[in-house]
Amino acid sequence: MRSSEVADRRWFVFPAGTDSRRQSYWSGGEQREGPVVRTVQECRQAVLWNGTVGMTLLDHRPPEGLTVVPLIDLPPSRVVVAWKESDRNPLIRSFVRIALEVYRG
Repeated sequence: MRSSEVADRRWFVFPAGTDSRRQSYWSGGEQREGPVVRTVQECRQAVLWNGTVGMTLLDHRPPEGLTVVPLIDLPPSRVVVAWKESDRNPLIRSFVRIALEVYRG
């Protein structure tokens, strides 16, 4: 399926202030309208309850009632790491640094 085939449907969106690259990836590179979600559970519920289009990681089994259909015109995400910008926990920074080293290595 191509993203143009679901372009007229509502997609879930992330709250204001979400990293623009993350928001762009999860909305298929387009400005979208739809329910604001903050967690994976909210994403799933938006899809189940509202028929919202949402993206997921292909290596995760969808919960009962959901079907995953790949969008062939959008590149897959190999990894997504997100954290609160204001969180200065050194464990988060260390994890991100190691993940980047492994990914680029």
